[in-house]
Amino acid sequence: MTGGVALDLWMGGRGAQTRRRAIAWTIGWVLLALAFAAGIAVLEGRGEALVFLTGYAMELALSVDNVVVILLIFSSLQIPAIRQHRVLFWGVIGAVVLRGLFVAVGAAALERFAWVGPVLGVVVAVSGVRLAIRDETATVRGATGPVLRVARRLLPLTDRYDGNRFLTRARLEGQAGRRALRWVGTPLLLALLLVETTDLLFAVDSIPAVFGVTRDAFVVFTSNIFAVIGLRSLAVILGDAVDRVSYLRYGVAVVLVLIGAKMLSAPFIAIPTGVTLAAVAGVLGAAVGASLLFRR
Repeated sequence: MTGGVALDLWMGGRGAQTRRRAIAWTIGWVLLALAFAAGIAVLEGRGEALVFLTGYAMELALSVDNVVVILLIFSSLQIPAIRQHRVLFWGVIGAVVLRGLFVAVGAAALERFAWVGPVLGVVVAVSGVRLAIRDETATVRGATGPVLRVARRLLPLTDRYDGNRFLTRARLEGQAGRRALRWVGTPLLLALLLVETTDLLFAVDSIPAVFGVTRDAFVVFTSNIFAVIGLRSLAVILGDAVDRVSYLRYGVAVVLVLIGAKMLSAPFIAIPTGVTLAAVAGVLGAAVGASLLFRR
């Protein structure tokens, strides 16, 4: 897995991908995740492999929805396609770090406090309902406003690009009309801040959902990371084909509600992992099929 993250980051430094290469890399990441699941089956047993696959399927579907929001951010800020890979490159690094911290805190809380499980179940179920009724454009606007205000207070921003740099030197009006050379943030810095903010919001939904399937922090973390490392390739594939997954969001919403219900009923009903995986795969498969048949 560490090698996969390193490879994805190395690719990020080599510039933007073509759609054909992005499809090839996406298939490669999925095959790598399946190989990882096979390794878990050999070392830990079939049950743990099914748990990983369930978490990975949920995280992959949530990643697609995450990419849709990221593309809306790029569109609202008018970030050229040739510069988007730079933002996604550092966005992946931030996502790995943030999700690692979330998993560590969540695992510690679940182990120490019995009431955390039901609370996370409510959070996951509510997240599913919110996802079903959410207006993605309004979500981007809601995230953009606070981040813009904070960014402008901490650092001056410019509309001018300086290659793929996040910071550049520019002359700004100083006191008494003097013009001083200062560090300013480029549009790429603002885009990166927004991408990290939205990933943080998605992590709040997705990580508790995987904890609803397993309490194993290793499985939760790896299923998250295997989904995250394919974000850049998914962004290229979905760049002008967002309508092809228009109903996937509703499938993910149903899955979150089901996982939330599973977490709440855990003290009373033990649902086998195989049943959970079948339900997740069935709902997401139906959502993808609806997206392809009834394109909006």
